[in-house]
Amino acid sequence: MNSEIIYFILNICIGIFICYFLLAKTIKTQYELKLKKWIWEKEKDIRADAIKKSRAVLGGKFSENIAPYLPNFKYNPSDARFIGAPIDFVIFDGISNNNLKKIIFLEVKSSNSKLSKREANIREKIREGKVKWELYHVPDKVVKTNKNLLD
Repeated sequence: MNSEIIYFILNICIGIFICYFLLAKTIKTQYELKLKKWIWEKEKDIRADAIKKSRAVLGGKFSENIAPYLPNFKYNPSDARFIGAPIDFVIFDGISNNNLKKIIFLEVKSSNSKLSKREANIREKIREGKVKWELYHVPDKVVKTNKNLLD
């Protein structure tokens, strides 16, 4: 009788183990399929969002470049020098007519875009008057070396 009970308990344990193994494998497979489906569905949304943002950035970059030729641009396009970063333009107001009035640092924004921290910092330094003119002379040794290369 003892051996029958042990045999019965052993069979129940083996049955539980087999059921657990098969059930765990089935559940794992189901969740892997659900995860793959979710990733596939979300990937489309993520890609669409990335494309939308990329188009917005490209549109902004394009607008920056053509800004001097757009309506309501206050300065002569010939006076504008595109830099791109960290500020979009330096305007030499009146230089094309040999009548320089002022120099303007101009940032172009589209829609509701805001200044970056770097752009805001530049604006503050300009407002504080922390702008100056410097002249750099290229060393003669460099100039002479370059002249020899051209000969």
